[in-house]
Amino acid sequence: MRLIDDILYIEFAEMEACGIPRNTLLHWKGVKDPADKRRTIFNYLELKPKYKELVTNKYDNPYLFVHYQAIKKFLRTDVKAIDFFTSYRTNENIVLPARFIKEYSTCANWLNLIIEVEGNWRICKKALFMQSKPELYHALCKLFKTENVKLPKAYCSLKQKVAIYKQDGYSSLVSKKFGNSNSKKVKHELNHALLIEMLSHSMQYTDAFIAEKYNQAIKKLNAGFKTISANTVGNYRKKYSVEVDGSRLGKDAWYNKAGKVIHRKRASMPLMLINSDDNELDVFFQQVKTNKTGHKVAHYYYRPYLYVVIDTFNDYILGYAIGDTNTQDLVKAAYLNAANHVRQLTGGRFLWQQIQTDRWGIDKNAKNDFSQFFSNQAAFSPTMLGNSRGKVIEQVFRGHWSAKLKELFPINYSGTNITAKTHIPREWLEANKKDFPKVEDAEVLIAGFINEMRQLIDSRTGISKQQQWLNAFNAMPNDKKRQITDEQHLLWLGFEHTNSRSGEQELNTLTNKGLTPVINGKKMVYEVPAEHYLNTIGTTCKIKYDPYDLSKVLAISTDEKTRLVCTRYELMPMAKADYVEGTTDYLNSRIGEKAGHVKLLGEKRERRRELLSRARLDAHSLLTAGILKKDIKHAATKLMESNFDNIDIDEEIDMNELM
Repeated sequence: MRLIDDILYIEFAEMEACGIPRNTLLHWKGVKDPADKRRTIFNYLELKPKYKELVTNKYDNPYLFVHYQAIKKFLRTDVKAIDFFTSYRTNENIVLPARFIKEYSTCANWLNLIIEVEGNWRICKKALFMQSKPELYHALCKLFKTENVKLPKAYCSLKQKVAIYKQDGYSSLVSKKFGNSNSKKVKHELNHALLIEMLSHSMQYTDAFIAEKYNQAIKKLNAGFKTISANTVGNYRKKYSVEVDGSRLGKDAWYNKAGKVIHRKRASMPLMLINSDDNELDVFFQQVKTNKTGHKVAHYYYRPYLYVVIDTFNDYILGYAIGDTNTQDLVKAAYLNAANHVRQLTGGRFLWQQIQTDRWGIDKNAKNDFSQFFSNQAAFSPTMLGNSRGKVIEQVFRGHWSAKLKELFPINYSGTNITAKTHIPREWLEANKKDFPKVEDAEVLIAGFINEMRQLIDSRTGISKQQQWLNAFNAMPNDKKRQITDEQHLLWLGFEHTNSRSGEQELNTLTNKGLTPVINGKKMVYEVPAEHYLNTIGTTCKIKYDPYDLSKVLAISTDEKTRLVCTRYELMPMAKADYVEGTTDYLNSRIGEKAGHVKLLGEKRERRRELLSRARLDAHSLLTAGILKKDIKHAATKLMESNFDNIDIDEEIDMNELM
């Protein structure tokens, strides 16, 4: 839906989403889309009243809907906001859970947009088709309701929020109630989540059925929620159709599959924008398998899958991973490999600013866990379905890629497409298949191919792609480089520690022995940072690790309130003959750290007793009040039965012993 020469045109898919039958639309005479002559669009003003009503039922005011879409085009992801909320700690050293990081970062993105638009109002109002700032705020409030953005939905309140944000920055978005020990229930969010999930069910239950099941559930919760009718469910389903329809209907009828080609220039610096995609390598390997009868049989046409991550600055391959097929774990391994390669080149942990991939594994709203893997790292912008030209990496897999494969694998190169007009003859492959390299050698051979691609000489500069990338990185201003910590690296890119047999997440406990997970069949020992040791011992946590670098792991408490980077324990030699230079000093520092823990506990105990003494409180006396020990009882009885005339009044009596 968009304006062309001030006339509102609606796309075929959008009309169909309004409830107009497809057969009816096919018989209408529309207009060819200027951006794509294969598609048809319809003039809103030429629609009959009953069809206009269907459009308004779906999109409310269609002109206002266009305004909304125009505003969202200006929305940008604030990477610094993601970093701030990920690193945020309360006074009790409690971190923000992932859903709060996402919520506050989204609010920052919208507030940044408002500030930017207000600062360039004369220019922006033309692009937004708006006459006044109140009109902008009204549209934003409507958007916040639809998108469930946690910002004020009223004009005055929103203006006040913007003013506070300008003054206090990101910290103004963190709720003052965060970390409170009182009940964490948010009733509105709870019943909203329940109803949305019921509406999202793929079985597409009726409104009446959902209302019945919803009312049964909230009565059991006993949280003070009101029961609802089928009409309310229907209104909710329409209002939140963007969230619901992906799971409920199974596809986006309104999604525009083809858009105007936007000619773009490459990223101006390294790590500004990276692309990634899978590629079934055009190389054959021998693979020996055992059949049902126990005999070994050679399969000659095995082709491994590669998932490749490149920098769009100069198509430099940052990372890759090899597998039998494309999986989410393969994708994650490739990104982890890329991050470690950047560290190898630069000597530090630097991360990218934006990621662009295809939509494989991504739900329509980019909200699933796999989507969060990308969006947690940086601004994430998956390409539209079928729009392969939107990714630079698609062009990388042609040209030099194919030429280098053909050069390095002259016998087992499969050709770009075995069924295409130009391909390697099947007869030639059959004659040479026994000379194909074995699959066991694939990892080394592919690593050599990747290195060759990295060392390709750029004809314009006369230097390799790797050196070109590194020179450009070193020339970047520091404020353009996004340096991250070990904690962020492991949190965003690390693999979760799972049980090797069941594959389920495995929890570990921090003990006085440290953290002792079994990774890849080997028992590892990691030590807790000294400053957190006493406060975290006994904590149950999950672990995230980097399989390429096991020197550090990230321990995350099960309540997600604590995150600690634990370093691999350095074993101390028992025999003095095994000591090397520095061993004695290291051992002494260890002993001193252990003694320091004891001293710290003793100092804390003394401070407690001093505090209680000033308040005239004795914990021991309070706990034993009313309890008379046997020896004290006998002494008291003897005292009572004795002749008080014989008592030495100067003798000091400890009354605490008689209590």
